[in-house]
Amino acid sequence: MASSNPQAQNRWHGTELIKEGGQAMQGAYAMWMGQPVVLQLTAGDMRMPLRGTLVGESDNAVRLRLGKTWEVDIYKSMILAVEEDNWASIIT
Repeated sequence: MASSNPQAQNRWHGTELIKEGGQAMQGAYAMWMGQPVVLQLTAGDMRMPLRGTLVGESDNAVRLRLGKTWEVDIYKSMILAVEEDNWASIIT
């Protein structure tokens, strides 16, 4: 039986979004998965960069790992741009 909750219909799965019914679909952010990025975000009148590693994607959000263990979900509607994190290559 299908769920009426849109969040329950999808689950995080790395580069592929698994829909209810088992179909896999390539996400728009798949090319950035596992890479250090800077997300350019907007919230109201504010714009800010957020540095991390993209680790998952759903219909409405991406999951960003900040540091080694902390993960946050960012609504896709807040993302203005995704940029390669150039600092990551300098530090390593």
